[in-house]
Amino acid sequence: MKDLSVVSPDLSARKAEVYAALVALAEELPLEDLPELTGELARTQAIASLRYSNSRSREKRAEGGLLTVEQVAARLGGISEAQVYRLAKTGLRAAAVDVGEGTLRFDPARIDKFIEARRRA
Repeated sequence: MKDLSVVSPDLSARKAEVYAALVALAEELPLEDLPELTGELARTQAIASLRYSNSRSREKRAEGGLLTVEQVAARLGGISEAQVYRLAKTGLRAAAVDVGEGTLRFDPARIDKFIEARRRA
């Protein structure tokens, strides 16, 4: 776990103050108050994680979103759609997103990783 008492110099002054205050609070609170503090920190972490995740999802959608089976087939050099469905059960499993009723979409970044891995093999 990162030592919060050593604040990175690139953080703004406000962030440094907040981090330092959190460290001081964790060090000074009576033991019986620590569970409440850790609960609030976990809540704060969840909020930050959700905000970050949502922003990454928006970025991905802005970049064009998920690919269809047809787009993946073309991207993989014009293979058949049937082959894409077969690969979705094996090598492309990490890239596949089941959006319901037998419909698959694919993460473009993971498709690129799959292609790079095959090039190296």
